[in-house]
Amino acid sequence: TDNAGNVNSISNVEKTTKGVPKIYDQYETEGVSSEDIAVNINATNTNWTSDDVTVEINIMETINDVYSLAYSTDNGNTWNIFNNSFNVYENGNVLVCLTDGEDYGEGISINIENIDKTAPEISADITTKDITTKSFKAQIGITDTQSGLMSITWHYNKVGESSEVTKEIELNGERETTEELVEDELTEGTYNIWITAKDKVGNKKTSEKVEVVLNQVAAAETSDATCEPT
Repeated sequence: TDNAGNVNSISNVEKTTKGVPKIYDQYETEGVSSEDIAVNINATNTNWTSDDVTVEINIMETINDVYSLAYSTDNGNTWNIFNNSFNVYENGNVLVCLTDGEDYGEGISINIENIDKTAPEISADITTKDITTKSFKAQIGITDTQSGLMSITWHYNKVGESSEVTKEIELNGERETTEELVEDELTEGTYNIWITAKDKVGNKKTSEKVEVVLNQVAAAETSDATCEPT
């Protein structure tokens, strides 16, 4: 088994079988009768992805033409007829069974949990500190609870100037991190700072811009706020 290949037996308790054969995973050995139908079921992509995942199922023996394959992504409330494959667009448990168009047999389930279509979450606004007439520090927290973080990119530019500075920090799939930017040797003025966070499948989130003013007043305020009492 793996992220998208956990196969389990299920019983459609909301349906009556009335002779519709049960299907089971071909590698299952317990609770199988001669009337049950072996199948092979798998997800074609078990890595993290921002795309839909295709589930394929092959019936390993001949069945009556009256039966069709059906799947449900809402715990058996609604069913969809398919031939050999279907696409799943969000994570969750998928039920698969045989049907004669009216009744549904016992089947199997496959758990899909490798779809990530959600951008990273930026926990709060960028905070700035240690401001002088030529430098500042900026800090931000980012989380990604699915595929994990691949990188964040700091951006800043001086107001009134077209040039933009970018600095990328590579990450290793962290689910949560706090990152810091330290800049020195700048000129006095007002700067916009923002970040772009990207997860391992390419989903991106850009923060709001914050302003930091580098001048004597700001430097004095920072100094007053951080000095120790005597």
